[in-house]
Amino acid sequence: MLIKILLGLMFFGFVSCASDYEIVSYSINGNVEKVMSGEALENFKEIYPQATMQELMPYFENVEMFKLLFQNRLFESKLIVAEALSISDFTAGAQFIDTLSHRSNTLPYEIAYTKGIEIISNDVANQSLPLAEVSRIMITNDLGLANAVLQELLVTENPVTDFSIAAEQYSDEYLGAQRGGYMGRIFEGQFPAADDIIFEQGFEGIYPQVLRDQYGSYLVFVHTKARDIKVKDFEKEGISIPFESMINKYISDHIAYDFVQVNEDTLFLSSGGEVGINDLVPDDVLLTIWDKDYTFEELKFIVEMLISPTGTQQVSNADLISLLVPPTHQSVSAVYQIAIIFKGYSDSIKNSKEYKDEIADMYTQLELEMAYPIIQQAIYAQIDTNVSAQEITNFYEANKPVISYGADGVPIYATYEDSAPAIHEAIVNQRAEVVFSDFKDRLDMEYQIIWNDENLEKFMDEFYDDFDKYLKTH
Repeated sequence: MLIKILLGLMFFGFVSCASDYEIVSYSINGNVEKVMSGEALENFKEIYPQATMQELMPYFENVEMFKLLFQNRLFESKLIVAEALSISDFTAGAQFIDTLSHRSNTLPYEIAYTKGIEIISNDVANQSLPLAEVSRIMITNDLGLANAVLQELLVTENPVTDFSIAAEQYSDEYLGAQRGGYMGRIFEGQFPAADDIIFEQGFEGIYPQVLRDQYGSYLVFVHTKARDIKVKDFEKEGISIPFESMINKYISDHIAYDFVQVNEDTLFLSSGGEVGINDLVPDDVLLTIWDKDYTFEELKFIVEMLISPTGTQQVSNADLISLLVPPTHQSVSAVYQIAIIFKGYSDSIKNSKEYKDEIADMYTQLELEMAYPIIQQAIYAQIDTNVSAQEITNFYEANKPVISYGADGVPIYATYEDSAPAIHEAIVNQRAEVVFSDFKDRLDMEYQIIWNDENLEKFMDEFYDDFDKYLKTH
């Protein structure tokens, strides 16, 4: 339970606000720190996507409850770090320094991934695709019937109406028949058998030949010939499109594989013939992404950096190749993720405000991660985990656990022997709660926490109104 309580304390980076007022102050190493309303409101917005008004309402009912929420979500994490640093200067330790260094090296690529997605999505949205309005009749096993129906439709004076009636009569596609064969506006690849006549030839009208593929025969009516429409305008046109698939195709079109895997141990390099996987050298080019060649060394570096939380995990040559091989139609290769990163990466990322803000947040979050175990260990050291048989007996007699009820409604209790381990844990948890409560009280005194109750109530009202407004618009 104690671990859950500590892990429930979360820190969020502070944001300034022009009309700030002080809510609470505290002292660290003789320096008075203040939590202002603007930073608090911005950080409390982290609650919005997860919480409901019903869940938060108890915290609005009195100031003391809201103080508890405020402490747990906002500034108590700073006190946890300060207390941990009073026990151990962990920020000077090798683990902290190495972890921070690795995360700092990884961060530009994380930012690049986000930027890459934005750039690629924008590129895809600005692409133009030809769309045509099409109907079809599918006849699976009777080519003679398909030809006969087509000949009738080619001479009709009411092609739209008669094609629809014929589809309802003859089409083997249930939904197609229900809609009179109408497919709506389609883009290339949705009806492969007709791609050539629709998108290459630009045909319009009832096509004078039966088209065939492995599924059957088709009669095709192109109502309006293909015209280019930008992807970002599809929604306005009422057209649904698999945007994610288009992004994957866009990425795939800009990746060239400069190797072929011959077997488990051998590759064929475009530039160097056959080579054993373990004989790859740093300068061997494996991929061309966005028209730039990437060597074995460059790819190995970025893969190891991204998959290892600590930066210490190495990837074998064989594992690297397995990540880089072209994907099947059912999967998306790790190469796609690398391509997205390369699309968004630039040397200026480390000079950006976003990077500097993320580094500051990263430092704070890492401090908190390292502080928790230190505080937990210090608190647990104060907990007496020895529980006497008499304590367990007394607890059992006062709180006999019911496991079921008999036919007459009389409760059936768990035995003392079965209950003893759980009772032992419950007693230790009760002691932990007391020690943790004392710890929090000591933090309040040691760090001289002073609340401005009048301003806190004002902030509660603002937070309530802001959250209520959010719920009404989402």
